[in-house]
Amino acid sequence: MIAACVWVLSLVLQVAAAEYRGLQPGVSTKADADRILGAPVKEVARGARYNYPVKGEDALRVSIAFSPGSLVIEAIDLYPVDLFEKSQYQKWFGLEKPDKSEKDGRGRRVEHYLPQGIALHFLGAEASSPVEYFSHFDPQTLGEGGGGHEAAKEAPALTSPQGSVEDWVALFEKELFDEEEGSVLFFAMQGLRAAEKKDCRAWRGIIDQSLEKHPETAEFWRMKFNCLRACNRPPYESIKDELEEAAGEAFARDPSPWNLFNLGWVSQVLGKNYVNALVWYALAEKDPTFNDPALFLHMAQCHDQLKRTEDAVAGYERFLKAAPAHPQAGEARRRLEALKLRR
Repeated sequence: MIAACVWVLSLVLQVAAAEYRGLQPGVSTKADADRILGAPVKEVARGARYNYPVKGEDALRVSIAFSPGSLVIEAIDLYPVDLFEKSQYQKWFGLEKPDKSEKDGRGRRVEHYLPQGIALHFLGAEASSPVEYFSHFDPQTLGEGGGGHEAAKEAPALTSPQGSVEDWVALFEKELFDEEEGSVLFFAMQGLRAAEKKDCRAWRGIIDQSLEKHPETAEFWRMKFNCLRACNRPPYESIKDELEEAAGEAFARDPSPWNLFNLGWVSQVLGKNYVNALVWYALAEKDPTFNDPALFLHMAQCHDQLKRTEDAVAGYERFLKAAPAHPQAGEARRRLEALKLRR
């Protein structure tokens, strides 16, 4: 994870020129790419797209799209080792509102940011989905029909099968990702699908396989933590050790606010150590990219347990203001009223 973060942060220094290893979309050519990166490892579309060797910790895959004929680079697609949320890319690249949003050939969201020459390609149709990969692209291509460098261009046109949406998605995944079976991306996609279906048995099986293949990937440890919480009921005594391990391993590989929050939850719910939990929660709160209102609820509950009535009241009020329709809002309102009566 540290290597992945260093890699992404190093790219931030190149944002103004939208470069990757000296290659600049709209300027550099295939000859430049071959000279700098080496010969392509795969010809995805003759004269249009090629996959190049991965250099060290650069990425899982580097795929470059070229303008037909001139072979000038249109876009450089980089698949990171770990999956990140949109907010992380906004922070790293200084992204604000996208200049163009659309769906690719798989129905997945793509956002283009012209000043930085950056495009985010999501794993799903919504901006809340993790980012599958990002691109350095030539902004001029958007004015020429745009989006020619997207993932849909990597595969020939397919005819949608008769049957369910799952059948349709499976066909596209098979055509697009067969060569990556067993990769971080492959397991992440399968895990997301199992989670959406709430298929706990399949979800746990995918997580076990992913950690066997990629034990250093923080996202899989966090996925295991989320799976254990979602597929078991409190008080979690039988899986306490697994939850603690998953939260700790995820944080060790990625000290993100989400993993800080999970360590706080472990201290609060499993350890009943409300002081330590508040420390973890406070650290998560300091990160502006963390916007889960459940943080305010858990902090209020810790203050409540510590008999800090005023802090608890303020916390419950903050939570209810941020998320009045939250599934736990009713419980928070009842507790808030009870505390006010004791003042």
